[in-house]
Amino acid sequence: MNPYQMNAYAMALKAVGEIIQDYDSDKMFPALGFGAKLPPDGQVSHEFPLNGNIENPYCTGIDGILEAYHESLKTVQLYGPTNFAPVVNHVAR
Repeated sequence: MNPYQMNAYAMALKAVGEIIQDYDSDKMFPALGFGAKLPPDGQVSHEFPLNGNIENPYCTGIDGILEAYHESLKTVQLYGPTNFAPVVNHVAR
């Protein structure tokens, strides 16, 4: 993480989020991560809420998503290979 520049993931989130947030009246979006070891036990997860709240994974607007993304990078350990299927299936439900 560079405090002065967004990484490629953050730039993609911002680019897509700025467009899609205008199509949602409440601007509340579930933000899910994938491919990381989660605290406290380091269990690998391919579907976890970026805000850390499994009961309410929603973030307010693109700024809320980016904040949750940056905060999650401070606590999770990225891990691969990643499996996108759990997130895709969650969104499809």
